Amino acid sequence: MELSEQIQSVIGGFAGYQDEEHRRISDEQIRAFVGERLVALPAATVDAFSGDELARYERLLMRCEFVNQLAFTRFKDAGDREWIEGVAAADLRLVSAAQTGDLAQIELAFDRRDAAMQKA
Repeated sequence: MELSEQIQSVIGGFAGYQDEEHRRISDEQIRAFVGERLVALPAATVDAFSGDELARYERLLMRCEFVNQLAFTRFKDAGDREWIEGVAAADLRLVSAAQTGDLAQIELAFDRRDAAMQKA
């Protein structure tokens, strides 16, 4: 199963990476999925976060809300299949991390996704 198909099995209607418009939509879908998982954490869990955990939670919510312009600007015109596959793999890791609810894993997956988009 292709990486985008694996993501689509979790995010119905996932746009994929065919061109700039599909990549933009996919970026929004990935961030929305992660954001939905974060806000779905039980209130008791969020209330129990320490200061650092709460700050991480809030940073992650912001990352879900806004596109990383620096990363996406480089990726939107990607033509290299390996580059696209790298981002797809990073997106799948981020989706998987979001399903665990582990803030550290989600943050790490977001960082790796941004690096993959920038081909860093």
